[in-house]
Amino acid sequence: MLENIDENAVIRQELTLRVTLAGNIDPDFATRLSTALGLPLVFPTDEKACQSGLPSDDAVIGSIIDTIIQHENSADKGKGYVLGGYPLNVVQAQSLDIALARSGQAVDTALMLETTDPLQYSEDKPLRRYYRSQNKLILFAESSAIDEICSSILQIHEKRRIQR
Repeated sequence: MLENIDENAVIRQELTLRVTLAGNIDPDFATRLSTALGLPLVFPTDEKACQSGLPSDDAVIGSIIDTIIQHENSADKGKGYVLGGYPLNVVQAQSLDIALARSGQAVDTALMLETTDPLQYSEDKPLRRYYRSQNKLILFAESSAIDEICSSILQIHEKRRIQR
């Protein structure tokens, strides 16, 4: 196991990881994953927009982009980010992709929770299809350990890097 941890640390240093935890994700899980990957956690919030009720997708995406740009421009430049709990649907995912592309960014990986709840499965199916069609989707079980998920992400990114 120690060998795997050391290998993952080397891979992590060489990669820029832009991960979205799409769908309904527990904030505690998002925090633990971002910590394990050594990446900042970006939550989609916009305080100004929230004051008038539910924020619009444009306001949320604007807030996300601003936070990502601030991080990229900081003295503590990172190797990516983890976006927690967004997008929730395909329209939001497409809007996010467009906004990220304008700022020279892209989501590399979309993590989604595998569910046995038929209603949740039905609601998430279009979003899973969207990210699967871009070869960005990683499904994980609720019982998956954080280190297993991190290893999967890092191995997939290393394979993509080698293929380029």
